Amino acid sequence: MEQVDRNDKEHVEGSHDMVAIMINGKGYGIYNEEAFVVELKAIAGIHPADKLNEVVHGVLVPVPDDGRVKVNGGEIFASQPCDGKSS
Repeated sequence: MEQVDRNDKEHVEGSHDMVAIMINGKGYGIYNEEAFVVELKAIAGIHPADKLNEVVHGVLVPVPDDGRVKVNGGEIFASQPCDGKSS
């Protein structure tokens, strides 16, 4: 499992516990907090244009590219390539 080092100003006291998540079938360690979707994509080597989904009860739930997700440990994420269509 890869460990994510968070030394930025947002990482403050009270959120120092490392928890395990899965992204595209690979385990990663991340601090127990809200994580930016762009950050999750970066640690997993996912292209910024690809979509990231959280697997909730076996259902793919899209997460917003410009949003955050709460990370408590045990979350499963899966990416899918951008469909290439423009709106």
